[in-house]
Amino acid sequence: PESPDAFRIIDVSGFADRVFPATDYMIDRLLPRGYVTLMGGHGGMGKSMLAKILMAHCACGREWAGLYATRARCLYLSMEDGADLVLRRLHNACNAYGLPADSIEAAVTILDGTDAPALFTDYGPTMGGFAVTPAFEELRKHAAGMGLIVIDNASDAFDGNENDRRQVRTFMRALAQLARETNAAVLLLAHID
Repeated sequence: PESPDAFRIIDVSGFADRVFPATDYMIDRLLPRGYVTLMGGHGGMGKSMLAKILMAHCACGREWAGLYATRARCLYLSMEDGADLVLRRLHNACNAYGLPADSIEAAVTILDGTDAPALFTDYGPTMGGFAVTPAFEELRKHAAGMGLIVIDNASDAFDGNENDRRQVRTFMRALAQLARETNAAVLLLAHID
């Protein structure tokens, strides 16, 4: 039997005259809907705090740093920091920017994943590969109807070999599929060496 082609040919005729729809952003020019955005930095540089600030602005539909923020429901998965720290930082963001707490309460869902398994795991050579976990499927259920999904952070969400391109690609494609399914902006925070 003939196998299906791996690639689709894209017709480029007339592309120069085509009018393309504008990119739909959660935060103008920073967080496009339907895509994964990686925010990386050294530990303690403020990635988690900035993510909460961006989320709070989206929850309220308030401009941030001169950039338009689309009002939407937001999901924050914290796999690194516990509930008290997450809520304290959200409280600080709300107060620092004068954002209405009731809007944030109505639009934000926070998941504590500090004791949860990773979203992706390397089963090891004896188990035959790597894949997303049931925790990823649970995240997918919570993600329905969200405009912004923050995953804090990659080192806790990804329990594979970060030097294995196939594993990293599989994980990133799963996140990209989640972004497309929900039409949400997915923001993945990551520590760098």
